Amino acid sequence: MEHWTAVKNILKYLKRTKDMFLCYGGDQELVVTSYTDASWNTDPDDSKSQSGYVFILNGAAVSWCSSKQCTVAKSSTESEYIAASEASSEAVWMKRFIVELGVVPSALDPLVIYCDNMGAIANAQEPRSHKKLKHIKLRFHSIREYIEDGEVKICKVHTDLNVADPLTKALPRAKHDQHQNAMGVRNLFSMQRTPSLIGRKNELVAQQAARRLLQLPSPDRRAHEEAGEAELGRQEHRRRQQANHEARDAGRLEARTWSNAPSALCGSSGRGESVP
Repeated sequence: MEHWTAVKNILKYLKRTKDMFLCYGGDQELVVTSYTDASWNTDPDDSKSQSGYVFILNGAAVSWCSSKQCTVAKSSTESEYIAASEASSEAVWMKRFIVELGVVPSALDPLVIYCDNMGAIANAQEPRSHKKLKHIKLRFHSIREYIEDGEVKICKVHTDLNVADPLTKALPRAKHDQHQNAMGVRNLFSMQRTPSLIGRKNELVAQQAARRLLQLPSPDRRAHEEAGEAELGRQEHRRRQQANHEARDAGRLEARTWSNAPSALCGSSGRGESVP
C-alpha cells in the first residue's frame, strides 16, 4: 500500500510539472557551484542513507544525482561526509571538462561545494585519520586529496539554503518549490519572476523552443486565433440579428398593406357582385 501511495504521488508530481523546464541565463559571470546533502538512515530495510548533489551553472542545474549510499553510515556526519566525497569526484571531472572547453574562466579556480554539516566539512579538511572515520572505505577520503590539490573547496551553507535538500528526502511544498526554482526549473508558461534583460531574452527563446517541441502555437498566434474566432462569432451574431430584424420588418409591411387595401379588394357579396 505504501508503494502504491508513492506511485500516485509521483504521477501527481509529473502531472503538476509537465510544463517545467530548465531555464538557463541571467548570470553575470559563469561560475560552477555545487551543493551536497545527505539524509541519514532513510532506508528502514538496510539502514543506508540517501545522498544527493547538484551542480549549477548559468542559473540552472547541469548535473545532479540522488542515490542510496553503498555503505551504512553510523552517524549523520558520516553520511554527509560520504555524500560530499561523491560530489567531489563529480566536481573534479566537471572542472577538468570545462577547463578543456575554455569557455568558463572561473573553472581554473577551486570548485566550491556547499555542505550544511560542519562535522563533514571539518573531516574533509582534516588530513589526518580520525578514529571515528577509520571504518570508512578509503575511496571516500579522496575529497581530502582534491581539497589539498586545489581542485575543490568545501564551504558551509545554511540548511534552508541547501539546494540539494530535495534530492535526499521529501520536503514541504513551499520549500521544495524554493529549491526547485534555485535549480532553474521553472514553468515556461506562467513565469512570475522578472530577471535581467539577458535572462528574460534567454527565457523567451526557451519558451519558443519548448513550444516548437510540444507543437504549441505561440502566444501571439494563439491570441490572434482567439481574437479571430471571437470576431467571427460576433459577425455571425450580428448577421442573425439583422436577418431577424428584416423578417420582422417584412411581416409588419405585409400587415400594413392588407390593412390599407380598398374594401372592394377585401370583400364581395354572396352572389359574386361587387359592393358599390
